[in-house]
Amino acid sequence: MSQAPRGFFASFRSSHWALKLSFSVVVALVLLGTAELAAGAYLARAYPRSDGPKQIYNTVISGYRVFKLAPTFDHGTGILSSERVVTDRHGFFCDHEVKLEKPAGTLRVFVTGGSAMAGAGQTTGYDRVHPYPMGAYGWNASIAGLLQEKLRAALPGRTVEVVSAAHNNKSFHQTVLHYLESLSRFAPDYVVGMDGYNDITNLTTDPYEEWERSWLERYVGLWNESHDVNHRTSLGTVATLFRQRLEARRAKVAAAPGEPYGEAALEAAWERERAGIVADSARWRQVFGHYLAALEADGTRLVYGIQPMVSRIGNKPLTPTEKGFHELAVPRGPAPVYRGFLVLRYFFDRVLAVELRKRIEERGQVYVDFGDSMKQDLDDRFELYTDYCHFTPEGNDYVARRFAQAIVADLARKR
Repeated sequence: MSQAPRGFFASFRSSHWALKLSFSVVVALVLLGTAELAAGAYLARAYPRSDGPKQIYNTVISGYRVFKLAPTFDHGTGILSSERVVTDRHGFFCDHEVKLEKPAGTLRVFVTGGSAMAGAGQTTGYDRVHPYPMGAYGWNASIAGLLQEKLRAALPGRTVEVVSAAHNNKSFHQTVLHYLESLSRFAPDYVVGMDGYNDITNLTTDPYEEWERSWLERYVGLWNESHDVNHRTSLGTVATLFRQRLEARRAKVAAAPGEPYGEAALEAAWERERAGIVADSARWRQVFGHYLAALEADGTRLVYGIQPMVSRIGNKPLTPTEKGFHELAVPRGPAPVYRGFLVLRYFFDRVLAVELRKRIEERGQVYVDFGDSMKQDLDDRFELYTDYCHFTPEGNDYVARRFAQAIVADLARKR
């Protein structure tokens, strides 16, 4: 007598557990896929669009400034210092508490710019040419600390306060926003600015769009990670810090393969690209005008210079070590010469420095030339650079001295 056929569910109940699990997973995926399609159809109907991602909120995070120096961040023990380099609750670096209200009779000076102004040591990888300390300079060896020391020596009997609002990767438009956002609240008498390397890309693209593309997603991720770290175990925090240090050690800087382009080839590339670079830099130069107007409205004095960089054509005579740093940056064939290097090599000196000096001095502000004028002060035995744009202790002292001289001279003119 044959057995009657079993129904599907009866067969399924008696089947192997693996088959049951596989079937359940397939059903779950089908249901999820159906729900996703239904949700997509709803969004397409409820939030129609012609271009760009679907938006369900009427405001989004802005990507123009993106990041600022973290308050109370510990950079570790400073170069040439036994003290740790720690930012204050405002994200400033100083040797004393900075109060919002300026003390009566105080000459208050803020310095701003990127990592060179902030006091960064050598960048990883450049030690293959010549090793210098990495990390961050302590206050007394930083440009801000040395500037304060020199101003106090030149202005005996006057209270002088210098505060660093510079930080790694800071670009010029961030300085403008930083001033509007918070620096102006501290009523500085002088803002000392030095920009250059971090603005190479911004000078040849729209800074707003470029920063949205390049930085926003990264820093949203870092925000989430840093807040997650604060709520994890100590072991998890240590693991994150160890991973960061390991990634930094793995970073390598080496010359690209191929033969470096000679100066004649670079000059020819500059002549081909010059008009386009000048046109593309119009927005950056317009924003500089906004900055001048804001400072003038507040009665704040500006002392400004384009950052010394080892590959600028306007420069001090390079030492053999500095020539080695420069060689790492020179484009090599057969790849085309990239525009960023042309900005660095020629545009800063042949176009931007000329224009900025004129505009700054026409507004009665102070321009400090860190181009060919350095040949009058420094020779090919003076080591200014530790890599492509950061400074030796003697280099920090030189930059601070030039800024101090400019401020003292400006004060004398005002009297």
